[in-house]
Amino acid sequence: MLGPTCGKCGSGVSEHANQVTISAINRNFPGRGSSGQTWLASPPTVVVSTIAGCICSFE
Repeated sequence: MLGPTCGKCGSGVSEHANQVTISAINRNFPGRGSSGQTWLASPPTVVVSTIAGCICSFE
């Protein structure tokens, strides 16, 4: 889990190509989430996914 940062300064946290980062940042381009994939989601979905330990719906 990372602290809030601006879209330009925030960096991805994946260390391997098979990892997925879920984020509410508004910039999604190759390499943005380090070596893995970056999936965009709403802030509530990011929070509940962090708590659950897997990507899931806020509902």
